[in-house]
Amino acid sequence: MKNLFSRLGSFSRALGLAAAIAFFAGAAKAQEVPTITRAINLDEAEVSSVYYVTGSIDNSNAAGTFTNLQGEGLIHLARDWGLDITFPDLLLEEPLGHGPAALGPLGGGPRWVFGRFHDPDGGAGGVFSLEAQGFYWATPDSRFPGVGSSYTFQALDAVRMGRVFLQGNYGYNGALDNNFTANWFAFTALGYALGAHWAIQVEGDWTDNLLPDNGGTSSQWVLVPEVGFKTGGWLFEVGLGVTPGQTGTTTDFVIEKNLF
Repeated sequence: MKNLFSRLGSFSRALGLAAAIAFFAGAAKAQEVPTITRAINLDEAEVSSVYYVTGSIDNSNAAGTFTNLQGEGLIHLARDWGLDITFPDLLLEEPLGHGPAALGPLGGGPRWVFGRFHDPDGGAGGVFSLEAQGFYWATPDSRFPGVGSSYTFQALDAVRMGRVFLQGNYGYNGALDNNFTANWFAFTALGYALGAHWAIQVEGDWTDNLLPDNGGTSSQWVLVPEVGFKTGGWLFEVGLGVTPGQTGTTTDFVIEKNLF
């Protein structure tokens, strides 16, 4: 019975999100100029000065599940260069206030844009970049498995054709200590701009974890339908994370502010 109510709750949240998307689609104005809206769990390919907070909340609220909040900033250094700075995650285990809590790794690294294109009539455009980052966890905590000191190499892209846009982050997370689980990853999002303010998209995040015990791998897919709203240099976006083959869901979100 508990599983039934849990599934009904997840289903009702999905229906609510679908209803919101339908409402926003009907309210969009055709004459507004579309732009690319970042996906919740993807880094943007362009370099600009922004700050954002991302989070993921397990909707089951079951003991032992995790909630995390992370702040990250991107500083535009030059036309094709930026510096990505990641502040420590706030890691929380359910039940909140009673389970363990910790601050995660601090990190950062450069991002280089090596290619751009833009249609003179504004109908299409794209940007392609590379990024390297390192993360150090000064206070490792074994109560949060898989979290540790690490490094990341990734390629980023964002392409728009009219109102349709495609984004991707593809690369490798390597371990710098025994706490972190190294993995290959491919995160892709397909979106549609409803106007200058609203956008909908579906994010597909694939991770292939490298298992140190037997040298094998363990792959996982997460699908995240999302809706985003932009106004006055702010972005507010929320999505429902669904892992195929599992009953649990997460509420994922990002709040982003353009600094300049």
